[in-house]
Amino acid sequence: MIASPFLTAAAAAVPVNPRALTGGGDEVILLVPHPDDESLGCGLAIAALADAGLRVRVVLVTDGSRSHPRSTRFPPPRLARLRALELRRALRHLIEGIGPAPMQLGYPDLSAPSDPQTRRAACARIAPLIGPQTGAIWASWAGDPHIDHACVARLAASLHADHPHLARWSYPIWGRFKPSLGIPSSSEMVLIRAPALRARKRKALAAHASQMTRLISDDPDGFVMDPEHQRHFLDHPEIFIREHPA
Repeated sequence: MIASPFLTAAAAAVPVNPRALTGGGDEVILLVPHPDDESLGCGLAIAALADAGLRVRVVLVTDGSRSHPRSTRFPPPRLARLRALELRRALRHLIEGIGPAPMQLGYPDLSAPSDPQTRRAACARIAPLIGPQTGAIWASWAGDPHIDHACVARLAASLHADHPHLARWSYPIWGRFKPSLGIPSSSEMVLIRAPALRARKRKALAAHASQMTRLISDDPDGFVMDPEHQRHFLDHPEIFIREHPA
């Protein structure tokens, strides 16, 4: 079992129904740094909202095309297409049907919007998705030690500043283990358990075969999530952190 001070703090958080994270709306905007982060961080929550008749609008910020930089079989354009396909397959497992296609902002991997000007441009593209039925924004946590995850957190903060009536929640991925920021109070975290939905999350993670297996075999240094971390994300409750307007 993986242990960390962050996970110890999260263990004291209160379990909630995922509907508590919707801000009272019928739709959530989910900002995803890379294909697979939606399933790792929010798979149970997405499935639960789909079962309740609510909608999660996924915004894929980067194309994930640098996970295997030395592969000749999967150069960046081909890898980007594969990872977008894996995302669509994962979402079909989670919602058990066909929902709205993810919005793909198309930023290169490791190049999520990182300055005020590019964040404003990204916000302008996302804003039309926000309607009267939208109640919340979910995004990666600023304390995740990955540049794209931190940039997407700042993008969510900018979007929230333009739409302060929405609730905003962050989901930690790598920050669960080695946070780059201070650990939030347990009172600012909630847990999503939903054990009945784990089989769907398992299928969603398996859909991301480029990241979970040695599917791309010609780059021995390419990213593959190790089995211990895969088990963690399947067995551990999902963690959401309440965010407040700046």
